[in-house]
This record gives sequence, C-alpha cells and structure tokens, in this order.
Amino acid sequence: MTRLLAALALLLPLGLAAQNPVFVTPTKNVVAKVSIMAISTSIHQAFAGNQDTYLADVALKDGHQTARLIDRYSGNGDPIRRSILTDRKQLVMHLIRKPSCDIVSSSFFLGRTDYDVFDTASRLALSQTPDAVIPCYLVVHDQTKLAKN
Repeated sequence: MTRLLAALALLLPLGLAAQNPVFVTPTKNVVAKVSIMAISTSIHQAFAGNQDTYLADVALKDGHQTARLIDRYSGNGDPIRRSILTDRKQLVMHLIRKPSCDIVSSSFFLGRTDYDVFDTASRLALSQTPDAVIPCYLVVHDQTKLAKN
C-alpha cells in the first residue's frame, strides 16, 4: 500500500504538467462541415498508428476557411474511403485547433500528380497566396460522419 501511494505521488506532478497552460493551449472541439480538397500525406503503420493529412475547406459558424487537417487513428483503424474523397462528399468532423502545426501555403505539400487532388483549384489557391497561414486542426477520427443533405 505504501509503495502504491509513493508511486501515485510521483505520477501526480506528471499529470498536472500535461494540463498546465504553459505547455498546452486549452482548446475545445468544434464541429464543422468539411470538404476534403486533397490528401497531402498518408502514413499507415499497423504498429505505430496511421496519420492522414488533408487540405480541406472547413465551414465553421463564422465562415469558410482552407485548413490543414491531421487525422490520427489506430493502426487497425480505417481511413476515410477514397470514393468519399473523390466524390467530394461533405463530412461532419469534430476538430481540435492546433496552432503549433499551422503552416504557410508555400510549405503545404501536395504530390506532383493530381491523383490525391480532388479539387483542381486547390493547387492554384496555394500558389497564389504563398505567405498565407493555413490553420491546422486535429480530427477526432471516430466522430467523423457523412453530412446529411
């Protein structure tokens, strides 16, 4: 029992540090209607998890914005089906704002071919505003759904 209390006493400061606003920007989930414009990168590793990065049009309460979405999910999880992306179906996503991964348009990676570009205007939009900051959001993967028409 004494060892358990000692171990908890050691772990308590670690938990508090994770919530400290010096290290973590307090954010809340926002629900948005999203249209995926392109896939930037996809990393699929069963042992370490998956991550897909998208360029998307995000509709929030205060208007539309082009955003970088990072969708992380377990190694045995499924990505968004390609047919949904190519058909440009609108999704409802829970997003968490993550300013630390914002990038400028000129740094946003799109492959050389248009295989992963679903909105042909996205490449042009990035090149026309090379210094524009693209806000970044983390996707709550399990909350992603098709939008109702």
